[in-house]
Amino acid sequence: VNNIKGYFRPQECDRLCTIPIIGWEDKGVFYRIALKGVGQSPEIEGQTLMKMANSAIEAGVR
Repeated sequence: VNNIKGYFRPQECDRLCTIPIIGWEDKGVFYRIALKGVGQSPEIEGQTLMKMANSAIEAGVR
């Protein structure tokens, strides 16, 4: 949305698991959304986070 590039980090597990995160920068502000407890494939988690990020960008500043 609006030519904003986002960065996705999927869940990674070693001894502990990280949570999937998507982040983007808009007008000098960095935004981040984390998705916890879904347990889906990285592709599904990435698509879900991208939809959430696009919705937040379209909604604008509150």
